[in-house]
This record gives sequence, structure tokens and C-alpha cells, in this order.
Amino acid sequence: MRRRDFLNTGLHAAALTSVYSLIWNRREAAGCSMSTEPEESVVVIGAGVAGLAAARDLKSRGYRVIILEARNRIGGRVWTTKLGDQPVDLGAQWLEGVKDNPITGLCADFEIELAQTRYKNSAVYDDAGQRVDDRTRRRLSGEARRRLAETRKLNRQLVQTDQPDISMADALRKAGPGEGLTEQEQRIVDWAVSWWLEATEAEDARRLSLRHYWGETEGDSFGGGPRLFPGGYGQITDGLAKGLDIKLEHTVQVIEHNRAEVIVTTNQGVFRVDRAVVTLPLGVLKAATVKFVPPLPEQKRQAIGRLGMGVAHKVVLRFAEVFWPQDVEYFGYASGNRGQFVEWVNMYPYTGKPILSLWSQGDFARTLEKRPAEIVVKQAMGVVRTIFGAAAGDPVGTLVTRWGSDPFSRGAYSNLPLGSSYDDYDRLAEPVGDRLFFAGEATDRVHMATVHGAFLSGVREANRIAKMAG
Repeated sequence: MRRRDFLNTGLHAAALTSVYSLIWNRREAAGCSMSTEPEESVVVIGAGVAGLAAARDLKSRGYRVIILEARNRIGGRVWTTKLGDQPVDLGAQWLEGVKDNPITGLCADFEIELAQTRYKNSAVYDDAGQRVDDRTRRRLSGEARRRLAETRKLNRQLVQTDQPDISMADALRKAGPGEGLTEQEQRIVDWAVSWWLEATEAEDARRLSLRHYWGETEGDSFGGGPRLFPGGYGQITDGLAKGLDIKLEHTVQVIEHNRAEVIVTTNQGVFRVDRAVVTLPLGVLKAATVKFVPPLPEQKRQAIGRLGMGVAHKVVLRFAEVFWPQDVEYFGYASGNRGQFVEWVNMYPYTGKPILSLWSQGDFARTLEKRPAEIVVKQAMGVVRTIFGAAAGDPVGTLVTRWGSDPFSRGAYSNLPLGSSYDDYDRLAEPVGDRLFFAGEATDRVHMATVHGAFLSGVREANRIAKMAG
């Protein structure tokens, strides 16, 4: 999960919530508890960041908490595995801003190493494999920024005159092409727009809302620049999970609630508790594979239907040695094929290991997911060899993701397509009565699509339960 604010910096007031979460975590680390007497029982559905945050907070308050996780691992869309001896993130990868970010506090508490990363330290290659010279790149990046800035003006006009919403793709067309661009230069401009826009939202511009892309959370990012985890993002979920009662391979089938209790039916048994925190990903809620009895309120179901679930795809390639520029942190591939291996992360500067991670998004990512892994790797290697030629050896290890077809995620993270609004995040976050509570990145209208948004949503719902019960 990630979002980049490439034209803005700043801190939203909602970040003050992190002060509470950091105090809570350090209190836990010191062995303190906010309550010494057991209170109610709570089941948390999902052992992703939101579920772990909620469970950890509730346990610190004295609640009896059980986490039910369908997978055979914790973490949800945070998934660190190994490629040889090197931890590799197949899901969330970036810490988006370190200043006042609650995840930064967790890194300090869990003694997790962070590596500074610079998006600007990058090289761009055209579809013939030629590196774009710095002067040309600056000129064409400027054109891409101009087009995106024009869409922001169109957004303001649309909002002020209350016109119907249009897609970001339509807005970019209205922004107009630059004058005197060759076909190759136009591809590089399109690549830059895709890097900043579509890669961030994990979706094609034709599906994204202009009205809400430049919306109320513009500039609501943490300062201090992004970071990567040389040892993997999973260190965060491992730290959060310590001491919690987590039942793996428990697939929730039915969530029933009444005035007295919540009854959760899984493939391995039934759990009866006082309250439940539901952290099912938006994609799972959209697929309606979990039955709610009684059905969720109509407004919540409509919000689930309107919000979008993007798809981000990774091909991770490990080689025997580095054959690419070692000090360049990011590579871009301006193929003209929308979404195709748009962004590559060079892991060598952070880990000392010859690993490239190739990212695709939107419909191209969905297409890749339908193909066998060996075909996807072959396709990726074709592009690698287009750029680096005969120097590119065969990979000694490969990994391919399938978040869109994963039955327990059904996508990467949420976004705002045409027909949706920020209010839909609030509707999804609303509790149902005083028994069912909802957390996850798609329930935070300020920090949606981020790990810290998921974390803050879990803390939010734990606090809500405590206030309601108290």
C-alpha cells in the first residue's frame, strides 16, 4: 500500500492521532496495561495491520481478544518472504513519510532498521531500451507536471460550478498535449503521468475520479521523506503480533450479530463474543464472500460498491550479480503500453543484494495475474534485456504476486473511482449498532491506501469500543 503526494507536503491534523498510538505502544513495550481486570470478549477478523493494532490496543485495556485469520500467516497485505537469504516485500513496501508517522514510532520501539530512499534518484528508458538523457527527462517531466497541474485547475472549476465528475483520463485529455512532441517523447510524458498518478492509485486513469483525486486530503502526507525496510515490512506485523491470540487458517464464513452478542462462524468452528472488529479488505467485502446476518445497512453496502480496489503487481528478480547502474534507486520503463512494468526498484543500494522489483498496475496488472508465473517472468526478462542487453543474466530466483486474485485480499488497496466520494470511506467505517466495528485502510478517509492508515483505523476502533463500553 502506498500513496505519493508529488506536488505537496504537509501534515494533516489527523496525524495527531499518532501521538495517542505511540504513547499506547510504548506503554505496552514497558509492560504497562491500561486495565488490570478482564472486560468483554472481542473477536478481530483479520491479522493485517488494522486487526493487529486493534487487538493489541484492546488487549492493553483488559479485553479478551481473539484474532481470526484466514491465511496461514499474519500480515494481510504486508507480506515479507525470502528470496534466497534476503527478505523481500511482496505487499506494502514503503514507509510514506517518517515525521509523526505512527509506523516510525513502531520502528523505534521494535528496533527496525530503515533505509532512506529517493524517488528522484532514478533513470528512465524508452521502449527501445535507450536511457533518456537528463535534460530531455527534465523537460518531459515538466510537461507531465503541467498536465497534472491542469487537471487540478479543472477539478477546481468542476467543484465550483458543480459540474458532473469526469475521469482523470478525460481530464488529462482536456489538459492538452504539449506542442512539438515526438511520438517517443509523448510516451515518456505518459510514463511520467502513470508513475505519479496510476502507480500511486494502482488503477488506470480512466477509472479514477477527477473530483476526488484533487480532493480534501491533498497535502495530508507525513513529512521527512519515504523509507524502505531492508529487513522487510513484516517486522512491523511481527512486533504487533507478539503476545496476541491469533488463530490462523480460520476462514470466516458468517458474521451474525444481535443485541446480546456476535456469532462468528468459520471453517474451524464458531466463536461467540461480545463485539467484533471486522478488518476484511475492501475487495473481500465487494466480493461478498462473507455473509452478514442481518445484512449490512444499505448505505454501507452502497459505499462498498462505489469505492475502487486497485491492483498492483510485482515481479521480483534476483540475479547472481548486478549488471545495472548500482547507485540508481529507481528505473522507469516508458513502453507506451499503459501500466507495463512502469516502475522498478533497485534493492541493491538498501540490501547489497542484486534484486530488481518490477511494478505494474491497473488493467495490465490484472492481465499479468491471469498468466502463469513463468510466462510473467519471461515477459519481464524480455524488458530487462531490452534495456540492459547481453549483460542481463538469467535470474537465480523469482517471485510473482497475485493480489487481485488472492481470495483473502482481492486487490492491493482502495481508491476513488467515478461515482464514489470520501464520504464512502466514512460509511464503511461506521459501526453497525454497538456490536460490529470496521477498520482497515479503506475506512480512513485521510490516510486511505496506506499502512499507517490501516494502523490508525485499528486504534480508532479500539478506542471507539472502549468509549462505547465505558
